[in-house]
Amino acid sequence: MGSRGAAVLILLLAISAPGHLFAQSSPPDGSAPDDSALYVRGLELIVQGNVADAMILMRELLDTYPRSPYVERAAALLAKYGNTLDRSGIVFFYIANLLTTVSLAEALPAYLGSSDSLVLGLSGIAGVGLGIGGSYLLTRERDLSFGQELWLETAQLVGTVNYTLLFDLLTPTGDAGWTRFLGLGAALTATAARVGMFAAMGPSAMPSGKPAFVMLNYLLVYVYTTAFLNGVLKSPDRVLNDVATLAVPTAAAAASFFLWDVARWPDYRTGLTVLGALGGGLTGVFADLVVLRLVPGIDSRNLFGIAIAAAIGGQVLTAVLTAGVPAEEPRRQPLTFRPMLDPRGSVGLEVRYSY
Repeated sequence: MGSRGAAVLILLLAISAPGHLFAQSSPPDGSAPDDSALYVRGLELIVQGNVADAMILMRELLDTYPRSPYVERAAALLAKYGNTLDRSGIVFFYIANLLTTVSLAEALPAYLGSSDSLVLGLSGIAGVGLGIGGSYLLTRERDLSFGQELWLETAQLVGTVNYTLLFDLLTPTGDAGWTRFLGLGAALTATAARVGMFAAMGPSAMPSGKPAFVMLNYLLVYVYTTAFLNGVLKSPDRVLNDVATLAVPTAAAAASFFLWDVARWPDYRTGLTVLGALGGGLTGVFADLVVLRLVPGIDSRNLFGIAIAAAIGGQVLTAVLTAGVPAEEPRRQPLTFRPMLDPRGSVGLEVRYSY
């Protein structure tokens, strides 16, 4: 927060919460925050641009302390900001829902063995209608933040990939009856994962750091595991490969879910580590070309090992270099306008730019 933001915050607190300017957000004994602490923290969040979380605190104040002197002010803030919806994930939500419903609509005729263009066309039209119309109905008067959409994508990704691995692990090899079910089962799994996560996460806007941390770590570990099994171990054991590819990335995703509560990385820091892994992997591939020229008879397993080690090294190095990045903060509006009235009665417009 810049000096102007700090000044605005101090002014708000001084006007709205006299006598409680330095109230703590929670008492030292760990008990629930009192009414003044809830109100002051809510004002801080509004100034920071995190209106959604501020409104949660204002509602908590009204519910917990109905006789508080701050009730009237909290109610006024709720009336002003309470209907503000976070729609940052709405476009991705529509696109992903459309792709999911169309995939499901086309998977059913394929499972039934139908290649009739009429059936495929009508099924596709139904999938398009359900994807767009369902998205509209589900998002009316509801927050759909980028964080919420990332949670949906994470559930869908992990669920669908793990389904395909389990399918390969448990079904008889070469059985046409079972193989025919692979596509429909994957579409049903993707749909169920998306619907289940949508129902579980609730209507409130969510930050994007945690789902990004879980999803991208899952993807990176999946790539590392697959490359190690196929390129370094060159394991011919299908069962071992499926079990390892199922267990290791899923364990990494579960660990990331709990680790984020400690690390609290913003989504862009997680994205930078993926960039570091990509850069390291490419560096490893180009280094392999050099090594191959110097040592023509080198085992390809060593080349794969160099590339994987370079990718992991790039990811770790990026994590170290970005250690000074602050923990996840609420998304702010980079440019805001506010009318002003100075003591002499002059009317003006304040423009605030944050970066």
